[in-house]
Amino acid sequence: MASTVGFLHPPSTAARMTVPPRQASIDPHHLIVCRSNTDKKSPAVFVFMPANVFGKPKKNTDFVPYKGEGFKLSIPAKWNPSKEVEYPGQVLRYEDNFDTTSNLAVIVTPTDKKSVTDYGGPEEFLSQVIKSITFVS
Repeated sequence: MASTVGFLHPPSTAARMTVPPRQASIDPHHLIVCRSNTDKKSPAVFVFMPANVFGKPKKNTDFVPYKGEGFKLSIPAKWNPSKEVEYPGQVLRYEDNFDTTSNLAVIVTPTDKKSVTDYGGPEEFLSQVIKSITFVS
């Protein structure tokens, strides 16, 4: 005769094994050690470290640093310099190897302003810059 004990018919409670509950042994001689972070940086710095928010510029990036007269920037390493002059006052132009519609241009325009904030808000700044640039055809 086949046994009826199995997946559909668990054994009766009498046949089950009883296990006494365990209690953790507490010894008064156990030592609990807690340690604090001894680094002098705040927890916020550790959160932002992977994003390099407060860090120095990385040296192994796909960007090349460029320093011009009165400006500096990072140019994508795969971009090439271009001799095309689109605007008056243009001192630098780089374009993407793959897509020439992706480009970067630096235009130097003389002004009597001491700071960008002297132009006012973004709308006033753009209106004055657009007036000073005439498109070269």
